[in-house]
Amino acid sequence: MGLSKEFTTKISDQLLTAYAPLTLVCDGGFSNLRRSLCYSKVDVPSYFVGLIMKNCELPHANFGSLILADPSPILFYPISSTEIRCLVDVPSRNVPSISDGEMAHYLKTLVAPKVPPELYTAFISAIEKRNNIRTMPNRIMAAAPHPTPGALLMGDAFNMRHPITGGGMTVALSDVVVVKDLLRPLAQSI
Repeated sequence: MGLSKEFTTKISDQLLTAYAPLTLVCDGGFSNLRRSLCYSKVDVPSYFVGLIMKNCELPHANFGSLILADPSPILFYPISSTEIRCLVDVPSRNVPSISDGEMAHYLKTLVAPKVPPELYTAFISAIEKRNNIRTMPNRIMAAAPHPTPGALLMGDAFNMRHPITGGGMTVALSDVVVVKDLLRPLAQSI
């Protein structure tokens, strides 16, 4: 068995079909093939609101910090020697608008008081910096495949958990090990 997929190339408008006896579907949380290979009920329990903070130091150098605050958990981690990414988990039912300033107000009034003192000034500066606030949906989806000979879903294409758990890459790498072990007998028979 396997999968076939129709597509057009950028070079011509001709419709082409590609076929593979084994298709590893690992195209992430926005998978194009998931709908045909599993029951893909995706829940969005919350959004990450992201900011880049500059020239500040985490409470514990070279380690991320997770603040279990009310109303939302707050995650800080270094992305360079001078930048820290801040992700605030905001429940889906409460996501304020960025364009009208509601998000900045939410972050300053509800979140900033929970930020560690050594990060507070950089946090407020990051909120006030133009176009520095971004949102991303946090998706959750249980693994519920339609058994399809020749197709194997992996990583976030197969199931998703809330990213604050840090489990997505762990599961994806574990999937790679399982596939490697399943394919090993084929390599020995070639």
